[in-house]
Amino acid sequence: MSYAMWAALFGLAMLWGGAFVFVGYALDYLDPLAVVALRVSLAAPVLWVVVLLKQIALPRSSWIWLGFIALGVINNAVPFYLITWGQQHIDSGLASLLNGATPMFGAILAHFLTEDEKLSLTKIAGLVLGFVGVALLMQPSVVVSMDALWGQLAVLGGALSYAFAGMVGKRLRNVPPMMTATGQLTASSLIMLPTCYLSGGFATATWSPSLWMVLAALAVASTAIAYLLYFTLIKQAGATNAMTVTLLIPLFATVMGMVWLGERPTMISWVSMVLILAGVGLVVRGGRRKVLRAPAKGTI
Repeated sequence: MSYAMWAALFGLAMLWGGAFVFVGYALDYLDPLAVVALRVSLAAPVLWVVVLLKQIALPRSSWIWLGFIALGVINNAVPFYLITWGQQHIDSGLASLLNGATPMFGAILAHFLTEDEKLSLTKIAGLVLGFVGVALLMQPSVVVSMDALWGQLAVLGGALSYAFAGMVGKRLRNVPPMMTATGQLTASSLIMLPTCYLSGGFATATWSPSLWMVLAALAVASTAIAYLLYFTLIKQAGATNAMTVTLLIPLFATVMGMVWLGERPTMISWVSMVLILAGVGLVVRGGRRKVLRAPAKGTI
């Protein structure tokens, strides 16, 4: 990759890593449903501006729009909510690390649900390393409460949802990726806004200027602009190179969580990070022979 693409890769990792920190801050003022509803509903208009400026044609097939709805549920609404809910009980760095299991879940699903992405020895070695790291994080001596355990399981549930979204996204490979991202964020906005309103999620909010600044950063920078960077990387550097951002996100999230939220990862967390990231690296490396056109899937 060129120096510009490396800069874009690190920028994307910083934006997506920052999302965990922004969510951690917003949870002091908002219900998890409200955080997710505002995140997607503020990000969608930004992408619509890009779609209109680039004059990207709107799909005419009802099946494509149904695909957007499906992705809006399993690639935005469900994982965003599970990860946000989980962050009420665990640190942002730990949440980002567990979310890094997405490529591992994706490799397993692809093996059983596709014909051309079977598990290789390299991928299997990566899965073993990665899941050993996850198991280390979730051992009784580390998980100090049931709330923390449920928080970790919620984040892993979000990662699994992302992996399923990857399978659905393959069916939309002929749709411009930016349109797919815009469509799914629009669908998730139409789902999450009324859900949050009817459940009273906005009624318990404590509004402040600093909260709106964080929400703007979460929605515009860590969601809308991050999608733009992601698809630029896919187009210019290839999907496999773009996937390596998964290795960098936990590092940025952990460091930013330490600086801005005062989080202090344990030694076991650092060891687990090495194991999980090494595992993800092997899973990604094991797929380099395949020419992938990645769907519009996010990491938080």
